[in-house]
Amino acid sequence: MMIFLLVLYLLTPPESQAICTPKDKAMWIDNKEFTLKYMMIAESSWGVKKKAIKGFEKEFQDMSEGCRECHVNMIECGAQKCLAKCGMKPKSEDCHECIAVKCMDQYKMCLGVSFQTELPIPPYLLA
Repeated sequence: MMIFLLVLYLLTPPESQAICTPKDKAMWIDNKEFTLKYMMIAESSWGVKKKAIKGFEKEFQDMSEGCRECHVNMIECGAQKCLAKCGMKPKSEDCHECIAVKCMDQYKMCLGVSFQTELPIPPYLLA
């Protein structure tokens, strides 16, 4: 039975596992301001989850709590798994590539997005 549930979970499209609502998604699709605030939170929190949560609560009050958690988890993942690439240049393409490889699948599943165009604008494109 457990194997069946695991297979069912793995075959379920990301949209049905999403925590973020369509209203949440509208906050970041094609929104440079969102990316700038996101990067400010990521950089000022240094990937410390409690600090990132406070930043998201302040800057994105209208976003659902679960969706804010998706973004905070992405910041934490990037800090833990990509510090060497992102520590000094968090807006670099190298940093973005590291995060894409090590953190993106879980982030996309949490956000409930399938396409790159549904993700927040990558910071290196703003630099």
